[in-house]
Amino acid sequence: MADLLGPGGNAIGLLRFSLAALVIVHHTRVLGGFGADPVLRFSRGQADLGVFAVAGFFAISGFLVTRSADRSSTARYLWHRALRVMPAFWICLIVIAFGFGPLMWFHEHGTLAGYGASADASPLGYLANNFYLLINQVRIDGLLAGNPYPTAINGSLWTLAYEFSWYFVVALAAAVGLFRWRVAILALIAFLVGSYLIAADPLGGIPVIGYALSSRFGLAFSLGMAAYLWRERIPLDDRLAVVAGLAFVVTLRFGLFSTLGMAALAYGVLWAAWRLPFRTFGTRIDLSYGVYIYAFPVQQTIALFGGHGLGAPLFLAASLAGTLPLAFLSQVVIERPALRFKDAAIEARQLILRPQAGRRRLALEGAGEGDPNALVDPALGFVAGHPDPANFGRARNVRPAVGLEVEAHDLDGPDLGDAGR
Repeated sequence: MADLLGPGGNAIGLLRFSLAALVIVHHTRVLGGFGADPVLRFSRGQADLGVFAVAGFFAISGFLVTRSADRSSTARYLWHRALRVMPAFWICLIVIAFGFGPLMWFHEHGTLAGYGASADASPLGYLANNFYLLINQVRIDGLLAGNPYPTAINGSLWTLAYEFSWYFVVALAAAVGLFRWRVAILALIAFLVGSYLIAADPLGGIPVIGYALSSRFGLAFSLGMAAYLWRERIPLDDRLAVVAGLAFVVTLRFGLFSTLGMAALAYGVLWAAWRLPFRTFGTRIDLSYGVYIYAFPVQQTIALFGGHGLGAPLFLAASLAGTLPLAFLSQVVIERPALRFKDAAIEARQLILRPQAGRRRLALEGAGEGDPNALVDPALGFVAGHPDPANFGRARNVRPAVGLEVEAHDLDGPDLGDAGR
């Protein structure tokens, strides 16, 4: 698994976009009213296409987010995670309340008069009630009552709270040193597996951590955590991938998908990130998050305007055409600018040229937590003594001068697009 973080890169960007697209495919049937998901029928009610797409997200996130926490202070790690999720989420709420909402209201009533007058489901209430990721209000002013799926205006956002609660679990594990006492992570996985086998709700009433553990996606996330912590020992092997694929199909059909099948899915996703081509996909423009948070209201709007009468293929094509521009704007206007603040209030890094006997080296001051004076070999480009190049951000704008300052490229954000860059 350590090869995923090596200089050869990975296909995580491609996978994330593909998983987001699978969610759109699943929601096409639900929001367009095109019948039951065939995966749900095949699995005998265990899971649908959207479930294992989201589980794949969680497995990747567990791997990369644990790496981020392992390389950062707890405060810095949480700051990065907040920047990665919250600004785009807040803007999405605003776009829904004051963009999609008025458009839907005008289509249904022929006027904007009366929009926002609802006492218990107003646009401002949609912002306030969902501000902290917990989705407490799913509708606005009774919109979409005639749609095939009238329940929510954006039914994808609920998973973000579950994922962010796992960010807190990772922060807690890092803060108390559980990354070094890795058996605790195995105990966590065993606890989750046991709770699902006996159909229990593990600590579901306890805030934050209980909220994380109450979702079966948490098992996928914790398996991603374990994959990172044992990255030097877990082999990436095509034969194991075949075994994982068989286990995935068998459990999906006959049972134990939420436990054994989730482990097979987690291994398969990380293996695919290592094996697939297009390793630079999403490193410059990562549309996956924007696709995930905007596709649902786009599809609800298409259905409201009668798009479900076009048939599933055209409905899916229209959904992608309407979602991708919004995802692009989210990435270039909100997500990337927000990440420029990830090093706010953090002391700037400097690389100072220090001649050494026999060869030149660079001493990195402030290079990574716990290693304030690590030696960097300019010819190799990574921290001396650390064979994994991912331990050192790629230095740019290096000038041949004594006392030079350079920009150190931080690899831990965005968490799912830049890994291995």
